[in-house]
Amino acid sequence: MQHDVKQISLRKAKIDDFDFFYSIKSEKSNIYWTGHDKKPDAFSLKIWFEGQINSEKRLIYIIYLNDVKVGYSYLDIITDSIIETEGLEKILESPKTLIDNSYINKKDKVIIEISIGISEVYQNQGLGNFAIETLLKLIKNEYKFFKIICWILENNVTSQKIFKKNSFYPTIDVRNQYIPCDDKTYQMRKYIYDV
Repeated sequence: MQHDVKQISLRKAKIDDFDFFYSIKSEKSNIYWTGHDKKPDAFSLKIWFEGQINSEKRLIYIIYLNDVKVGYSYLDIITDSIIETEGLEKILESPKTLIDNSYINKKDKVIIEISIGISEVYQNQGLGNFAIETLLKLIKNEYKFFKIICWILENNVTSQKIFKKNSFYPTIDVRNQYIPCDDKTYQMRKYIYDV
């Protein structure tokens, strides 16, 4: 079934979204691509989820197709020169958050790293592509940034195609990621959005 980008929307995750988040994190494909070997413990994941939705360094968005939850996205705020010039302690003590645009007034201070997960029920319908397109619009409209990046496993050809289609290009930066389901280590490559 083909969909339209207009049917996709994003909303910041709330604690009420945990059951959906847990269900998608328990799917076989999500377990595999996130480098785990079994579904998460619900109690531990809920504690982690609550911490993340209250974090200043990560935003979790729920991806909707019309009014149906179909996936999630992480938007991680990575600071480089802010930390180098002002120190992490000073930033964390500030009443303004890293995500608050009033604190970040220079685009060269922030890198945003994104990742997405689409439920197995809705995969292979073009939703990942539309979700990234919608996420990029949200980032450009709501956040100041220098770069948008993502990391993709070398064997995740589908994600490579989707991100390339949305103007991300591969870099020479790689890191190793162990995938327990395969008992093998793969390379993850950094992709950068061509702003």
